[in-house]
Amino acid sequence: MALSLSQIPLAMFSAFEFYIATARDLGAGPLRNGCIPILISINQLPPIAITALVKQPKGGSAMTKRIITTLLCSTLGLIGATGLAHSDSIGRYECNVLGIANPEPLGDRAHHGLASFQFSCVGVDGLVKGAVFSGNSVTEWDGTQGTILMSGGVHRLAGGVAVGQMIEGASTVIMKDEKPVSVTGSGKTIFKFASGTLAALSGKTLKFSNKSIGFNRFDIEFTE
Repeated sequence: MALSLSQIPLAMFSAFEFYIATARDLGAGPLRNGCIPILISINQLPPIAITALVKQPKGGSAMTKRIITTLLCSTLGLIGATGLAHSDSIGRYECNVLGIANPEPLGDRAHHGLASFQFSCVGVDGLVKGAVFSGNSVTEWDGTQGTILMSGGVHRLAGGVAVGQMIEGASTVIMKDEKPVSVTGSGKTIFKFASGTLAALSGKTLKFSNKSIGFNRFDIEFTE
């Protein structure tokens, strides 16, 4: 997992000394004192791995050292478990396709078609949690490979509205035993308008990725 230093209380660094783990340490599983390694990124530099407290505060007993080590490991683990590690994620939706999404054959060659459908989504994580995203999508399919020609819509959250438009995107049908089992996609979206509780999206170009999560259902995640 990855953490920014801004997500860890500064008091921890003034009281304790850490060891930087070597690559050999990372390959060996849990590090000293049973504390699982985490990654810390300093001002966008490549992450480094750190382990638990290895030098007790001056004058502290061995028991104090063990207690503080346990608390420190637990605190760092809790920070990672809350999802702060995924700092590049803006939000995620779960969506339903409205109507039929099967490609319409174009007739010029085999397996060449156009799929056009509307969808409705509910925000489940991040900035868009609780939001409703209504949109439409048009994809040109050539066999199992798709080029998303158009996709976008309106995001509505209490006190906020945003409008996003895809600027590039592609999809792939995942096959198993010569049968389609899933669809994945990715690309970029620009938010041309955003206000209120969604104002942070205004003018941003975000990456998106989506995947099937059931019949006529998919999720979509926006990241920086």
